[in-house]
Amino acid sequence: MDKRKNSFSSDESDDEVQEIEVRKVNKQIQRVSVSAEAYGLFNKRENFQPRVIAKPQETVENIKKRLQGVFMFSALEENERNIVVNAMEEVRFKAGDQVINQGEEGNLLYVVESGELDCFKKYFDKPEPTYLKTYQPGEYFGELALLYNAPRAASIKAKTDVVLYGLDRETFNHIVKDASMKRRALYEDFFKTFELLKTIDDPYEKTKLADAVEVHDFQKNEVIVQQGSNNTNIYIVYQGEVVAKQNDKELFKYESGHYFGEIPVLTQKPQPFSFVSNAEKTSVLIVGERDYRNTLVVVEDKLKKGLEKYSAFQ
Repeated sequence: MDKRKNSFSSDESDDEVQEIEVRKVNKQIQRVSVSAEAYGLFNKRENFQPRVIAKPQETVENIKKRLQGVFMFSALEENERNIVVNAMEEVRFKAGDQVINQGEEGNLLYVVESGELDCFKKYFDKPEPTYLKTYQPGEYFGELALLYNAPRAASIKAKTDVVLYGLDRETFNHIVKDASMKRRALYEDFFKTFELLKTIDDPYEKTKLADAVEVHDFQKNEVIVQQGSNNTNIYIVYQGEVVAKQNDKELFKYESGHYFGEIPVLTQKPQPFSFVSNAEKTSVLIVGERDYRNTLVVVEDKLKKGLEKYSAFQ
């Protein structure tokens, strides 16, 4: 059985994509902001009183389901997740409404429940805002404004009627931030040794990838990807070992830092191999096709060149 990444998993948020520039320009200022907000009196855990937004049980259940597919909240314990759910508020906008304005202060992170929103950024050398991307259900935006205490670096406009779940700065900083930063740091360190990314100088490309991946564990002889499937995930071995088989014949081995599964993504053809865990426990990082377009696509030429080793078996 294929282990597919949840289709609702977030790709890079607008702040994740755009506030990279803010971090590059104001790196030192932002480090001070993070430190002050993380460790100052405002953020002492003993003084934290989480907000509770009254809402119908149906809305509570909808939020819980939606958060299951959002990496930002995947590391939370159940009690922490309950605090976040209680603190979230449902916000509705009509098509054409402005949700976020570039340059404004940001106090909410948003998770998209339904509808679509367009993201635009105004550059000094261009008269009109530049379209960046469209946010869809399951994606989120606005977290870096909270994390780095930085102004919004892009504008978000409702393309259709939308339903969003908003999380306040205080709950985010006390409950979500530590878990998400630890996860991000763990994977960023791993990607420093990832051969495929060694030619990328921009560290924020690795940050985007660290935010996009989901980790799955497999036992020995468990099938990760089935031969003949149209699975459009790319897999990176985090620990353990994976073997590629074709008609039960073992052909390739993959160890920590190796990737596999890219053939359907790059060729739109079915997967010619089965990939099977070959260790007592194998952990793989999964990059869905949507997240691939925002991360690994920068090394697509190298990925395509890597297909040469499979040519005799397709």
